Amino acid sequence: MDIRFKDFGNGTLYICLTDINTYLWNNNLTVINLSSALRSVPDSYKIVTRGRHGRTYIKASYLEQFLSCRRNIPNYIKKLILKITQSKIETMSGNSLESVFIDYLESFLKEMMPDLVLKRQFNLEDKYYDFSINEKILIEFDEKTHDKCIENDLLKDKIAKNNNFILIRIKAQQCYGKSVAIIYKKIKKLIY
Repeated sequence: MDIRFKDFGNGTLYICLTDINTYLWNNNLTVINLSSALRSVPDSYKIVTRGRHGRTYIKASYLEQFLSCRRNIPNYIKKLILKITQSKIETMSGNSLESVFIDYLESFLKEMMPDLVLKRQFNLEDKYYDFSINEKILIEFDEKTHDKCIENDLLKDKIAKNNNFILIRIKAQQCYGKSVAIIYKKIKKLIY
């Protein structure tokens, strides 16, 4: 899911949700009419950019109220948007995105495939992986600081491969929704 954040120079965080339908369409979910909903947001809570790639941004502080009034947005999408927003705010304060992503991934998978065996901090040959799914798929969330750990990452890749695990690396800069969709498709292909 592509959720853009922007600070228009006034110190207030704004969020753009106009690309949410791309995510819904790509995952064969019901497409919603978000543009008309965004038109109902009071002007004091939004900024509209013009041009070929014009977007509507709403204040982060108004987001929860906005989503609570939207019955046509699935709850797991609402949760994702709120978690990503919270993680962005935390990141601006210096906190980690990994736990937010893993929390969302775990709640999404439990809702969509409740029979999966999910484990955090999975140990394999004295190396810890962020997340394990049915002891077949390993997830590693690489934040910007991971660029300094290339040797360790290569070793973890080798250990996973030698033990017949599929290792999926998620970069902190990647779109969370797309990353979860990739993981979901791999699980369906391998396990179901």
